[in-house]
Amino acid sequence: MEVLIYSGLFAIISTLLISILGVFLRIDAQEIAATEVGNQANFVLRNIERYITEASLIEVPIDGGSELVLYMKNYDAPSTKTKIKLTGDDIIVEESGAAGVPLNTSKVKATSLIFNKYSNSPGLDTVKISFALAYNSANPQQQLTRNFRTAIARVNAATFDTSLVPGTDNSLDIGVGGQRWKTAAFSGSVGIGVGAPSASQIRLELDGGIKLNTAQVRPSCGETFRGMFWVTKGAIGVGEKDSVAVCTKDAGDLYGWRTIY
Repeated sequence: MEVLIYSGLFAIISTLLISILGVFLRIDAQEIAATEVGNQANFVLRNIERYITEASLIEVPIDGGSELVLYMKNYDAPSTKTKIKLTGDDIIVEESGAAGVPLNTSKVKATSLIFNKYSNSPGLDTVKISFALAYNSANPQQQLTRNFRTAIARVNAATFDTSLVPGTDNSLDIGVGGQRWKTAAFSGSVGIGVGAPSASQIRLELDGGIKLNTAQVRPSCGETFRGMFWVTKGAIGVGEKDSVAVCTKDAGDLYGWRTIY
C-alpha cells in the first residue's frame, strides 16, 4: 500500500515538474525570439535614420512604396544613388550601384517595408517608415512577428535653409548632368552673365542671346500664355523660313498669335 501511495505521489509531482519545465522553456523561447526581433529592428531603424539624415534628396512614390532612393551629399552620377528596399526576406541597402547588403540577419525575416514622404514646406520633409520583422524559426513556440513604425523629420536639401552663394573662387554649379530640376520660382530678379539686373523693373537680364527651341506643339493663345514668344521652325530648304509669333490680346479683347517675323 505504501509503495502504491509513494508511486502515485511521485507520478503527480513528476507531472507537475514536467509541466513547469515546459512552461519555462516556452517562455524562454518566446523571450529569445522577442529579444532578437527587437535588437534587429533597432539596428535597422538606426541605419535607415543615418542614411536619411545624411541624404541631400529623397525619392519615394507618391502613394508610398517599398523602395527609398537617396541622393547623398557626394552624389555625382545616377550610379551613386543609395537605395533601401525590401528584397525577399531582407531589408537591403545598395550604395553606389554595388551589391545590396542586408540590414537584418538570417535570424529574422522582413515581411513588409513601406516608406511614405510628407512635405512640410518651408520646413524639412518627413519620411515615415513602417516595417515588420518575424523570428525565423520552425519552432511553433517562437513564431513571433512585430510591426514597427517611426518617422524621421530631416532631409537636408529638399528645402534650402540659407542662401546659395558661390565659393571663394566665385564658382558654383547648380545641378549635375543627368539630374532634372523640375521647377524654379524666384521672387526677385535674375541676372545671367551680369552682376545684377540694371533696374528694379527688369526681372531677367543677361549678357548674351536667348535661344527659343520650341519643338513642342504651340498651345492655343489665351490669358495663360499672354506675352509668350514662340519660334516655329521652317522646313529644310530654300524658300522655307522660321516664324516668330507672340501671344497678345487686341482691342477687341480677342487673343491670338501675332506673327512678327
